[in-house]
Amino acid sequence: AGPGGDRQRQGDLWCPRSPRSPRTSLRLCQRSPLIASLSPLVGLFSAPQPSYCSITNMTTYFNYPPPELQEELRRIANAIVAPGKGILAADESVATMGKRLQDIGVENTDENRRLYRQLLFSTDPKVGENISGVILFHETLYQKADDGTPFVELLKKRGIIPGIKVDKGVVPLFGSEDECTTQGLDDLAQRCAQYKKDGCD
Repeated sequence: AGPGGDRQRQGDLWCPRSPRSPRTSLRLCQRSPLIASLSPLVGLFSAPQPSYCSITNMTTYFNYPPPELQEELRRIANAIVAPGKGILAADESVATMGKRLQDIGVENTDENRRLYRQLLFSTDPKVGENISGVILFHETLYQKADDGTPFVELLKKRGIIPGIKVDKGVVPLFGSEDECTTQGLDDLAQRCAQYKKDGCD
């Protein structure tokens, strides 16, 4: 017990004991009279301390995914970080692809962008030994190789996990100096669910 009767110490504070109420988890803790009497001296050597402290009893609940989903996520994560492998970012937007193609004198069309991605995805099948996953752009997810094979299936045949860029680009951030903010949060859940159905992991 601390000074002044039956009290429970909390750090450098003395808190009166009281029955725990089932409806509240907050108690106010008063300073020890001894500490209060020394506070003018303590203030010379340290920052001021609050007169009261709150003690909150919190319980955290976790809503774990179903076991089969946990196993799927574990499988994907382990495959992506496999030793000796990396991720290929092929998620350039239409505008960014235009800059890439302009450098080599090629027009920025749907077909030319498809041919560029096909060149990447249809290279030697051994590419899967070094690339664990590919980040796709929205239009690329629905494009196909010359023989009609969807790019997603082409990647999976090489042991590569197809992913996708889920934001909708950036726009200038109001009130900032040349900063941008990402768009696409409003319907993110719906788009992710659709991308999953369409073959992305």
